[in-house]
Amino acid sequence: EAYSLWLKGRCLGVRYTPEAIAGARQCFEEAIARDPRFPLPYVALAELLFEAAHFLLLPAAELRRAKQALLTALALNDRLGEAYALLGTLDCILDYDWVSAERAFERAFELIPGSSAVLAQHAWYFLMPKLRIVEAVEQIRHAVALDPLSPFLHSYLTLALVVAREYDSAAEEGRAAVELAPAFWWPRWMLSTALVFQGRGDEAVAQGRLAAEICGAPAVEAGR
Repeated sequence: EAYSLWLKGRCLGVRYTPEAIAGARQCFEEAIARDPRFPLPYVALAELLFEAAHFLLLPAAELRRAKQALLTALALNDRLGEAYALLGTLDCILDYDWVSAERAFERAFELIPGSSAVLAQHAWYFLMPKLRIVEAVEQIRHAVALDPLSPFLHSYLTLALVVAREYDSAAEEGRAAVELAPAFWWPRWMLSTALVFQGRGDEAVAQGRLAAEICGAPAVEAGR
């Protein structure tokens, strides 16, 4: 039953609306309560808390809980590459501990070489803050090539191209993300960012409003 709850939570959470986050969190916490030695719900809970806090849909304090959940998962199974990748991400944004972050990402690449998710996280959260922008964009492009149907990866690439000042390409990637997940708010939010820098203000506002309507959260409303 813990496995079913984990799967249900993953399906719910990807929308990242307040209701979806609450439902997914309940699933993961119930899965952990039913089988405390099953590591995957800890990783999924950490991913949920991280993304929700990153989108300002949960307090930043939840990032510490996310890290603790990852450490618990890795204590149960130290071969979870996704857990190491997120641990590296949190080392970057919580503690600015680049040495530990690099070590965690290296372990992730060792365990799941060629993972598109690990490539994107490493590029955005490790390379970008170090201003290795060209390398980061190239790495996320590679991630998209590995998994071209992932709206998350196209969204990562949208923001990376904005940082690289390639605004036309950023908008193109944002549109690809929206096309892949038209019912989700966060690809439209990313696209609206690209459109602002592209100078298409009216369209940016329209996409931002759609994102806010779909999500219905104060933070997204404020971001319009």
